[in-house]
Amino acid sequence: MGLFDRFKRHATSPEGKGVLNNFSPQAQQVLNLARHEAQRLSHNFVGTEHLLLGITRLGDGTAVAALRRLGLDPIAVRLKVERVVGVGVGPAPSVISNIPYTPRVKKALALAAKEAKSLGHSYCGTEHLLVGLIRESGGVAARVLNTLGVDTVKARQAVVAEIKANERR
Repeated sequence: MGLFDRFKRHATSPEGKGVLNNFSPQAQQVLNLARHEAQRLSHNFVGTEHLLLGITRLGDGTAVAALRRLGLDPIAVRLKVERVVGVGVGPAPSVISNIPYTPRVKKALALAAKEAKSLGHSYCGTEHLLVGLIRESGGVAARVLNTLGVDTVKARQAVVAEIKANERR
């Protein structure tokens, strides 16, 4: 069973929490913030847009630094996403942990893990999540970032540059 299949089967189930063990504490925080963003917007799912909002809401980390390196203000990215998706109709989901991931998020998470592995990392951090979101290419997050001039190559270059800068610090 591949990583994507494990996310597909277990990412939203209590017994599937082990699948996320290799995610850094900041990446896990982004996943939690994404659920909060979905609830805040009265959405009954966690989409790629919520994951990107989670990254920007975290406010620091390698992914946010990479966005800045790309000339993007995380707050501007956030506002753009919110303009695109809007607020859902109906009440916000009451139990945050039960808001399911969309198939695109599961794919982006699998791509993030693959990106981490390709960079030789034993963990999946916010920087890998950012690249995974763009590599997924069909979700709201990728579309928003593409309209802001970010593609997979640029995102990966910014992430690698940020990782190298962090290693020198």
